Amino acid sequence: MTCDLELEELKQQEEKMRLEIVQVKETTDRYKKELTVAMERESSLERFRAQLEVDLQRRCEDTEREVYAKQEQLMTGLTSKEMSLWCLLKNVSVNCLNGMT
Repeated sequence: MTCDLELEELKQQEEKMRLEIVQVKETTDRYKKELTVAMERESSLERFRAQLEVDLQRRCEDTEREVYAKQEQLMTGLTSKEMSLWCLLKNVSVNCLNGMT
């Protein structure tokens, strides 16, 4: 009889262990899925970050070009105004000299 009891107890332990194995496999599978999703998300975020860096670099370069173009435009305008003032000053000087003679 004790053999029957031991056998029954061993069968219960075996069943308990089988259930634990199933639970461990399910938990492992769930962790694998979560890890896969997390890795995909990380990869997606990395691509997004890289694209943001490219976009930011492009915007910086565009802004730099715009600033340079505005500086050139300003310098051209100032040079033109300076030349106009020199011509006006020359005309005034010539008129003053002509008025003195």
